[in-house]
Amino acid sequence: MNLQQLRYVSEVARRNLNVSEAAVALHTSQPGVSKQIRAFEEELGAAIFVRQGRRFTALTDAGREIVATVKCGVACYPENGQEPMSWCKTRRPHSRKRRLRVSNTCITASR
Repeated sequence: MNLQQLRYVSEVARRNLNVSEAAVALHTSQPGVSKQIRAFEEELGAAIFVRQGRRFTALTDAGREIVATVKCGVACYPENGQEPMSWCKTRRPHSRKRRLRVSNTCITASR
């Protein structure tokens, strides 16, 4: 996963789950946003959005956690090409649930 995918997820959530509006705001195409979100979900191993047909209707529990955590990371690392977050999937013994660990650091310098 990469920063671009995190931006796409964040923007779709910010635009009330409207992929077309998010694509316009991101200066890209709607199919491009959809493909990147699907690739992110596949890599993550969990759905971020609840779908009804082709439309996103809500955020899943995992999606709400991701969007809440990504807000600071996306805001702090606008276009510098650095990956602000380290994601990993881990399994607990005797459990089918996956845990998503997210870490980020926001550093602000002032003169």
